[in-house]
Amino acid sequence: MKDILQIVFSWPLVIIVGLIIFRGSVVQLFDRFIHSDTSTAKLGPLEIELGKLADTQKEQEAEITTLQFLVSNFVTRDEFKHLQALVSDKPFPFQKDASTPFFEKELRRLRAFNLIEGLPGKGVRSLLKHGGDVKDHFRIAPLGVQYLELREKVDEKSAEKQDQA
Repeated sequence: MKDILQIVFSWPLVIIVGLIIFRGSVVQLFDRFIHSDTSTAKLGPLEIELGKLADTQKEQEAEITTLQFLVSNFVTRDEFKHLQALVSDKPFPFQKDASTPFFEKELRRLRAFNLIEGLPGKGVRSLLKHGGDVKDHFRIAPLGVQYLELREKVDEKSAEKQDQA
């Protein structure tokens, strides 16, 4: 009998029963803390402003979304393909045709952003003059590798969000 009374009046059980009885009030209290601008929770010497915390989290989510957008659209789709081709093991053949002026501008833009770099004594002019494999004239720069890694992470996160929606 004594063991049963100890179980019935143990602190964890009292807390659980109290939460069950006052569930609605506790939910309203947390809701007020989360959605109010001035609500604070004080636990001993620790005081937390929950409303501001929720607002800060929403601001950070908006900033992350903005950064993800910028990373995803920093280079054009074609420039992104050029970076991927330069980092791959496969050849990256070039032949002069009607799209050459566009390709030249894309290479110059990637070089201006320090995402690619010409090999010693090589670059856009040598590529346009001699043709062949773009990799014989350019290589991906460290910033280009870093950008591709960042872009991969952003693309993975975007795919996860779309799967969850």
